[in-house]
Amino acid sequence: YYLKNILGIDKVSPDHIYSCYKDVGQIVPIALVQSLRDTASLKSWIDTSDTNDIKLLINGENLVEHKMPKVKSK
Repeated sequence: YYLKNILGIDKVSPDHIYSCYKDVGQIVPIALVQSLRDTASLKSWIDTSDTNDIKLLINGENLVEHKMPKVKSK
């Protein structure tokens, strides 16, 4: 969501997502692409049919926009 809607990145790749993990100080999954595929399969939040153009699905947008806690800016 952030990569597409805030940063305006047209085609999100695993490299972008890797950078996000690093930027927020989280452990990067050893098998990052497989982790993304598993998320797509189990949660239906993302579409990984083209791993060089990962898309957020409506379920993922709804999660971010309506179900996740809002972060207050400093």
